[in-house]
Amino acid sequence: MLATLRAYNDVRRIGALSFACPHLQQCSAGSPRFTTAKEAYVGPEYEKGTLPRLLFLSLDSASAETEAAARTMEANRTWMRTALFASFPKGRHWYETHQLAWTLLRPFSRDLTVERIGPYFAHTNSAKCCENHPGRALASETLFRNCRPYIPDEIRLLRPDILVTQGDYARDAISGAFEMESQQVGTGDAGACKATKLRLTPTQRTIWFHTYHPSAYGLYWRQKNSCWPFFTDAAVAFLRDRTPTASPRPTLVVPKSAAPPIHTGPAAPRPRKVLPPLPAPPSRSAGSTGSSLHTLVAAFNSVFGVTGRPFGSPHSRHEGVSDDAAGVQWNAGVERDANYAWLGVNLEGMAYDDWPIARFIERELDRPTLPDLCRTLPHADTIVMSWTRDAWQAAARLPIAEIQIGPTPRRLDNLTPEVWRTILLEAYQCLDANRGHRGRAIQSVTLKNGPAKKGVSPHLHIERVLWRGVPKSEDEADAAMEQARTFLRPLYDFIEARSR
Repeated sequence: MLATLRAYNDVRRIGALSFACPHLQQCSAGSPRFTTAKEAYVGPEYEKGTLPRLLFLSLDSASAETEAAARTMEANRTWMRTALFASFPKGRHWYETHQLAWTLLRPFSRDLTVERIGPYFAHTNSAKCCENHPGRALASETLFRNCRPYIPDEIRLLRPDILVTQGDYARDAISGAFEMESQQVGTGDAGACKATKLRLTPTQRTIWFHTYHPSAYGLYWRQKNSCWPFFTDAAVAFLRDRTPTASPRPTLVVPKSAAPPIHTGPAAPRPRKVLPPLPAPPSRSAGSTGSSLHTLVAAFNSVFGVTGRPFGSPHSRHEGVSDDAAGVQWNAGVERDANYAWLGVNLEGMAYDDWPIARFIERELDRPTLPDLCRTLPHADTIVMSWTRDAWQAAARLPIAEIQIGPTPRRLDNLTPEVWRTILLEAYQCLDANRGHRGRAIQSVTLKNGPAKKGVSPHLHIERVLWRGVPKSEDEADAAMEQARTFLRPLYDFIEARSR
């Protein structure tokens, strides 16, 4: 998660060490003590997903270190590791943030204490820079207004289960940025108790609570006394069937973990999704692609919580399922020729929301960051990227000789900036320059019966092998799927952010 956030901050030029925001001159005018961006604090247990992910979005940092290296995510985590809850001034922002974090998360962990809540939440500011006014006075509206476009994507990358905004400017950064599914209003404090369910992406949902900032003393304390029990009940109800609670509330199921699962003994079987009808599988044996496909579909549906959409056919080279997202997708398949199964991150050259693959290519050509991200991935040598040229006859893809784009397939540990640019330039040529690269280009391709001019589009696919042959059990298949998703997640988040 930190690597993905680092890449995002660098792309948007709002990182503590890579700061080059175009609004700097406007925001810093008249502020002699102005300091540039302070990055998010992301607790290590928040990153792992040990408990429901609780994210606070607050105002500006009020005061900030002058050295940029002291404002990075890593520095924030180091400071929090040594900070003592007892040292925070009572009633002030950081003390009250810890109190609310403990209140919201303690139903999910019997042994959690407020003194040890720090690793389990994340915090970011709705104004990244700071004017460092005397008395920690609020920054000017200009900072919040200029930072507002950066907030929604940062929140998507942080993937909160629970989102708490603190103060009006933080609320304004969220209002209208995401699809609202529903809102529940509590009975306390004249409507100040609200629980809003938001859809961050097609596959991400969160519950949002807005609070007054603790500096708004009277309003904040009235809301605290009236609404915090309502917030807690709403969070537990929202997360039902996802996370176990320690209180005598409804029994919940263990959440998806961001870390590879470690099996130390027998475990209760995971509830299985009902699968779409498939032919009866042959017996489990090495080389049995029918059995591997059934195992793959079951594991994909279980781990991702979907009923996957099938692709391919029993006669094609590969067959599998996807989450059918309109844009960046998760998909999984079996390769019949090589007898292995894979999990992939997929972005096809389709219109969707104004050709997201074009936006991705353009942003990477302007400021290439994927090679840097790949260097931070501990398992880059097990992940393969492929760019292909899809040739079209109406809605059908045609087999062509020129299917590969650039020097791919390619392992990500071998992706250099020079090779990456070569791939991107060739992929960009597969989009129609006469329409601003928002459509299929017409190219000469070689079909089985000879050359022809066809509409083409680029197609990005990144995959990691799940297993060869067939796993011995459903638990083994689920574990392999969970682990591959963990390894691929930074790439999924990165491509989603760069293509949006």
